[in-house]
Amino acid sequence: MIAIVVVRAGVAEDGWLDALHEADGNVLLVGGGVADAAGQVAPYASRLSGVALREGGPATWAAAIAPLVEDHEVVLVSGGFDGRLLGPYLAHTLGRPFIAQALEVTTAGAVVPALGGTAQRQLHVAGNFVASIQPGVVGSPAPAAGGPAVLELLEVTATEHRELTSLGVTEADATTIDLAEASRIVAGGAGLGGADAFEALARLGAHLGASMGATRVVADRGDVDFSRQIGTTGVAVDPALYVAFGISGAIQHTAGLGHPDHIISVNLDPSCPMMQMADLAIEADASATMAALLELLEEDRG
Repeated sequence: MIAIVVVRAGVAEDGWLDALHEADGNVLLVGGGVADAAGQVAPYASRLSGVALREGGPATWAAAIAPLVEDHEVVLVSGGFDGRLLGPYLAHTLGRPFIAQALEVTTAGAVVPALGGTAQRQLHVAGNFVASIQPGVVGSPAPAAGGPAVLELLEVTATEHRELTSLGVTEADATTIDLAEASRIVAGGAGLGGADAFEALARLGAHLGASMGATRVVADRGDVDFSRQIGTTGVAVDPALYVAFGISGAIQHTAGLGHPDHIISVNLDPSCPMMQMADLAIEADASATMAALLELLEEDRG
């Protein structure tokens, strides 16, 4: 098994630790600035190779790297945006089935979310396959026992696909990017209110440059889409800032939080788990606090 980790401008994309862990540290870095990214990945890798590729589409990259990984029974791709694009093209190039956003992968198949993230399903695959891994499901593995791996740069032959020219890179919209890739998240639980409250929470997130998330209870009752659900049966996240409004902090939710640099919790119950986890715990009504903060921000912007 080998993990392919996409690199942009010398930075390994989100989910590289999860892919590396499932592949027992056997990693192939692909993209721009692989030598720089090697310093980020090497401490956790048992074997580290890299391919420097120019900016281009996923079909171009898949054709270039397929010969390097075709001998591996299972090929994993990092679960960030670029990896999710590359995975299906690579599977097609190799003539293999593709499993998207797996929670766990073995040579026999994978565990994937089911029923809108409320359950898990075991998929059995007869033969070789390609899979992507959800970011944040594994956590932080320990450094490799043998010390940092040494990067081996590989050469690839030119492909028949036309290279694309990059005209520029635009900043991501924090309110619409995947929760798994968000650096700031404002989230609400059952204590925040109904659908109207979560529309207001999304507006608050826009002011703060943050994505909007929710607990499973909120998603189950239909106030937000399941793509906004955070937790073991939803999206695994690892933001720098996590602001929780009316979230008690059940283990199914907190297990999907990763390790935020800063947690702010607003809740009427000072003894709930989320308040105990918080760097800043505010004992107050979550709905009223959010509404007051939103009003201040909208007045300031006006």
